[in-house]
Amino acid sequence: MAEVKFTCRFQVAGKVLEVGEVQAFASGFTKRTLVIEASRDAEKRQNPIELTLKKDDCAKADTIGVGDFVETEGFVEGHSWEGPNGVRHFIDLAAKSIIVTERAERPMKASNWKELLAVGAAYGEDEEAVTARGKAFGKASKDMQAADWQALADAIIAAHAAPDAAEDWDGDPDDMPF
Repeated sequence: MAEVKFTCRFQVAGKVLEVGEVQAFASGFTKRTLVIEASRDAEKRQNPIELTLKKDDCAKADTIGVGDFVETEGFVEGHSWEGPNGVRHFIDLAAKSIIVTERAERPMKASNWKELLAVGAAYGEDEEAVTARGKAFGKASKDMQAADWQALADAIIAAHAAPDAAEDWDGDPDDMPF
């Protein structure tokens, strides 16, 4: 029997409607969904497209929020599942690339280290830069209180909104110039 090969790529661009949580299964497999409104005129005709991020790709949605505009690329994957009513076939849109083309206006929140890193990444700061900023802020511990996490996230955001003022800041939260 001849081997069947099928590759089908897709591109979807639009506004993010939903960012799902990472789902972990007993087998070790992880997945996460991202729903994008792909209609040119959503008021007349909605066209929500659910994409799936699998395994290591789940992290690609960490800095994406509802209302952001994105461009995605990936592969159409077919699957079969045998249940009590017979075999069922379905497809999955497995996203491999996500580019944020426009961020929605929203306050970014941070109540733990992972969320703080996501805020930093949204502004081009890697883990080392976020850690250095935390030390300057006098809060470098990963078990800070929720208010400390948010204050540090606000400092990251403000530093990028007013970079000149941030350069003169000595790290004292009571003297924030922004």
